[in-house]
Amino acid sequence: MNTYRTALILNEGSHQGFLDSTVALSFFALTLLMIGWQLWSSRRKSTAAA
Repeated sequence: MNTYRTALILNEGSHQGFLDSTVALSFFALTLLMIGWQLWSSRRKSTAAA
């Protein structure tokens, strides 16, 4: 948590610094894909059980 605060201080309170890096964007996109996959999978299972 301390590094998060440091990053915000260095970026003057802006979260844009987290999105400037290609690596950070890749991790963000991967996280969104994983969450979407889990939601899709759970919906598919619930409709198949009904």
